[in-house]
Amino acid sequence: MSTKRIIWHNRASVVALALAFSMLAGTMNALSAVAIEQLPHRAVYDLALKSSGSDSGITGVRGRMVLEWADACEGYTTTQKIRMRIEQAQGRLIASDFSVASWESKDGNQFQFKIRNLIDGDLVEEFGGLAKRDGANQKGVVSMKNPAVSTITLPAGTVFPSEHANILTREARNGAKRIEVRVFDGTGEEGLFDAIAFVTGHVAGGESATGLPELDDQEAWRMRMAYYRVGDTSGLPDYEVGFRLFANGVADQLILDYGDFVVDSKISHFEALPASGC
Repeated sequence: MSTKRIIWHNRASVVALALAFSMLAGTMNALSAVAIEQLPHRAVYDLALKSSGSDSGITGVRGRMVLEWADACEGYTTTQKIRMRIEQAQGRLIASDFSVASWESKDGNQFQFKIRNLIDGDLVEEFGGLAKRDGANQKGVVSMKNPAVSTITLPAGTVFPSEHANILTREARNGAKRIEVRVFDGTGEEGLFDAIAFVTGHVAGGESATGLPELDDQEAWRMRMAYYRVGDTSGLPDYEVGFRLFANGVADQLILDYGDFVVDSKISHFEALPASGC
């Protein structure tokens, strides 16, 4: 597998993880009507290779993601650090380190982000900037600072990760089985996707059996999402992700499917954080 291919896989990992775990922020408004409080927390997820195709060149994946989510009063902050070690058939070990820090306003109209991707200790990608829109269903603009100063126009109807999560939760509660949304994730001109989610199941409170008291009394939804790059005419998704989302905003059972290999995850540490007091 080429370094360029590894870069894309790792970027896709962050997009998928960010979207799955940005549910923490987005479900706040959707669930407020039923008086379910979101849970500020820090979670550690162990990552491992679930399966790989014979032509992928990948024989092993091991790693860890640390996620911290907090309510910052006027917005939501998410910090993620993802470290993966990818083993190739030729015996090469590729060290991948990704970090994401983002803030999104509660009205969904501003999204500030910084994303860094290191391969074998070398910085190979960096994205940073501020995205704004005039309001719901309005056009937007992204002012990029990294990798270069530039401006990206967002079409009307584009949403940022937390609002996307809000839409998914609301529609799942209303019984929707297929939810399609255009999302900008922060990774520059290649960061605009049509995300199609399928709600594949519902888990009643008390039936999840995670062993974590913060989760076991919560209802949850199983989802699978496919990400299509805007403008791609192949009809094939760039990647897919599956997860289980709890009503208090915590996600588990994340599965990243890139076609030629699949990465699984498991919560190895979970810690509820103090409320912000906002």
